[in-house]
Amino acid sequence: MAKKTGQKRTAVKCSVDSCYYWGSGNVCQADAIMVKNNVDQIGFEIGTIGDLEARTSEDTMCATYKPK
Repeated sequence: MAKKTGQKRTAVKCSVDSCYYWGSGNVCQADAIMVKNNVDQIGFEIGTIGDLEARTSEDTMCATYKPK
């Protein structure tokens, strides 16, 4: 959870419910989030993935992903 520093925390929406940090309302509960740029490894738009189940951070483009 976010530390109380007086700063407003930005809610990050995420639908990867197989992640340890996934929270109700599709809100990520990680203290920090690292999103990678894998432009060279992808031949499609992320929006075309659909309802596939993520199993690794490479499946999500989020280096913070941790399996439940």
